[in-house]
Amino acid sequence: MFMAERYAEWLKYEFIRVKDFFAASLQAKNLEYSHVVLQDGGDLVDHILAEFGPEVWEDFQTKFIDSSN
Repeated sequence: MFMAERYAEWLKYEFIRVKDFFAASLQAKNLEYSHVVLQDGGDLVDHILAEFGPEVWEDFQTKFIDSSN
């Protein structure tokens, strides 16, 4: 039970981090999106990385997938 609570907290934190990452990526990509703020509980669309260039893909891999960091 203790591990499940820790995992749930970690998962919540990671979801917030990924939403913040995409909001910041949108803002950096285009000034038109400089006001973008994702609301709590919002859903991410499928294939969200398809809209971004290779620099965002690399940044995503470094921050979320690469376990050496």
